[in-house]
Amino acid sequence: MACYTRAKASAQLHQQTLFFCQAADQSEQVDSLHRQLYKEMLAVASVNQTGKLPGFVLLHIGMRVRITTQVLPPWAVQDTTGRVMEIDACPQDQHLLSNRGDAHLPAELRLAQLPRGVYVKLDECDREFLPPLVCPEHQQAGFCKRCKACRAFEGWVLIKPLKRPWTFTDKNSGVTLHVKRSQLPLMPADACSLYALQGATCDPGLIAHFTMPPRGDNDIKWLIVYVLLSRVRSLSNLRSVGLNTKIRAIIEGGPPTMIAENFEKLFRKKIIATHEAAAAAKAALAWD
Repeated sequence: MACYTRAKASAQLHQQTLFFCQAADQSEQVDSLHRQLYKEMLAVASVNQTGKLPGFVLLHIGMRVRITTQVLPPWAVQDTTGRVMEIDACPQDQHLLSNRGDAHLPAELRLAQLPRGVYVKLDECDREFLPPLVCPEHQQAGFCKRCKACRAFEGWVLIKPLKRPWTFTDKNSGVTLHVKRSQLPLMPADACSLYALQGATCDPGLIAHFTMPPRGDNDIKWLIVYVLLSRVRSLSNLRSVGLNTKIRAIIEGGPPTMIAENFEKLFRKKIIATHEAAAAAKAALAWD
């Protein structure tokens, strides 16, 4: 939902059509006609469970995106951000779009097939990964930086669909299915995992979804809550989703014993020395 609302707001701001790119899941254990089960696979929200590939990718020209997994190390890796420059749709979708014309494109459109690729301009990257486009005048001499018709693609990378294995557990039968998913490794830049928030300050604020991993122990869950609560400058800049009584119990339970003991071990001498230095400075300055 966070991905959809962010992408929709961005498309409206840029006055661009928002394209829906549905993942293609395949499992040898499930008949391709079992539509309901495949819908449940697409509904799995956490990309940590699906090989870092989301069920739906939402794109528009000019949209800021985040790469969900390693594509071109060390430049295009997990959580690298950039801007969508072009979408190389499949022939079927290209035919559909050309017949509609720009004036008739709807606000939202689901592509029939995954795009062959998406060109993304990486943030703070001037390296040229793609060959330049040479104008007719310089076909013999080659690319000319001074020519306005010749075009270079600094920071542009071609993001193609990836295929990754993952496992899905059918809630009705309890059977674990082995699935292969094909999808673009992209999501809106402002919708990110907890991992991407490590050490970050979220300005102007953060919408935090307090969804805990089912197998995580209480220490891990406390650390997750700590990271979410400490990313904003003020709690007035935090919008919490799913903040229930279980999360409150985690907060009120305090930090894990291991963290408290290590903090005491590493910083107690420093705390005492700081207090003594502050007292000495106060006396030297004759401060009451």
